[in-house]
Amino acid sequence: MGSSTTPYKRQYDHQSSMLSALSVFVHRILRYPMADNQPTLTSILHKEPGTVIHVTRLTDALKLAYEQAVRNHGFSPDRARVCQLSFMKERLQSQHEYILAYVTIDGQPWAEGASVRLGIIRCERTVDSELVTPKTHAKAVSSNTESSSKVSGTSSPSSQGTYIAAADQFILFDPTGIVKTTDVCLSTSRISKPNDVCLYEHRFQTPAPAPPCLLDPAQIPVLQFSPPETCPVRSREDTSPPSLYDLAAAALALNTFAPQYVLLRTQCYWFAAMFFYLLGGNRAADDKPKGTIPDDLVFHGTKKDVTAKEVKEGTFYKLLTLVTEADVKKAYDTLHEAFDGELTRLYGTLRCAVEGVLQQQRDLEQAREEAIKEKDRADRAIKQAREEAIKQKDRADRAIEQAIEQKDLADRALKEATEQKDRAQRALAQKDLLLAQQAAQLEALRLQSPSQAGQPGPSRAPQA
Repeated sequence: MGSSTTPYKRQYDHQSSMLSALSVFVHRILRYPMADNQPTLTSILHKEPGTVIHVTRLTDALKLAYEQAVRNHGFSPDRARVCQLSFMKERLQSQHEYILAYVTIDGQPWAEGASVRLGIIRCERTVDSELVTPKTHAKAVSSNTESSSKVSGTSSPSSQGTYIAAADQFILFDPTGIVKTTDVCLSTSRISKPNDVCLYEHRFQTPAPAPPCLLDPAQIPVLQFSPPETCPVRSREDTSPPSLYDLAAAALALNTFAPQYVLLRTQCYWFAAMFFYLLGGNRAADDKPKGTIPDDLVFHGTKKDVTAKEVKEGTFYKLLTLVTEADVKKAYDTLHEAFDGELTRLYGTLRCAVEGVLQQQRDLEQAREEAIKEKDRADRAIKQAREEAIKQKDRADRAIEQAIEQKDLADRALKEATEQKDRAQRALAQKDLLLAQQAAQLEALRLQSPSQAGQPGPSRAPQA
């Protein structure tokens, strides 16, 4: 192909935190997720290997994957990137054409091994084989003869005529390509049949560091993470690995643009070619036909070399070319605009889904923080009450001590008063005893006085 070797990067407004950037750097260096169990495409999308997802259910499938990843802090679908596209063609019968999208961690090369491989998606346009027969195809071609030379698919079918609804679908496979469950009615050969040929192979350039994950909170706290309002559209020069919503948006744009399967216009080759060009851009449009099938891509079929010259894209039963590459490239401009619109819409839907889960987690986080604050307030109140109780107890203890001291003082005062009373009583008793003795002496003197009354008393000196 005639493209530049300088990789083109989308311009993202989302700025990751230092922890997020460090996490991405570690994952890029180690080349595998920091988890005990290796994630797979089907585990990321919560589907069984071999699950068929119709294009109308892609949005719901991605919403569930993103919601579960954010809610459970699991491996983000944002890190599942398409590292290469293979444009496949069946060699037998109607020579059906389809795309194989190889999905790895951060879009790292498939050849790096099992540590980076997530799975394979078979992307194709087909019809319900039980309801659509060759006769139905013939009637549908007749109903679309007026615009059979156009490859637009934009004309609305009239109420009359036969129209076949296109069954655009993705089929999911793990890296091994083996469907182990018995309840899935899908054989492992649905990835590709042994004789299928790879007409074109387009490999995307792995950016360094890894592509930004717009919808992955990573190491950013829930209360601080806010996904960007919009995502950058995928330009024609973009060489970075497409995301799963890039892949889904391309299929949705094609299905909306041409919902009818028209054998001469919008059949499997038209879908596969437009899908290949929408995601690969100018580089894919310039890809040269693949000469041989590499041995490492076991899903491409045989072990012997198969040249691309043996089959030609856009042919039906090796008889006629229904849609040429020039027809597809002519519709590329219009379809790329539809692709941009579908990508913007799908990203907005996924962002709302992620925001819904984030808001739930924010509410829980805020409730948890409020509960912690309430517990802190209760702890402080209990601490204050305990401290106040201790203070009151201390005051009571001091009051008791003071009361005891006062009682001791009162007891000592009482004892001293008692002792003083005793001394006073003894002093009074002694006084009474002295008075009694004096009274007795006086009485004795009085009793002695009459017996001495007849005796002359002492002579008195003459008065002058």
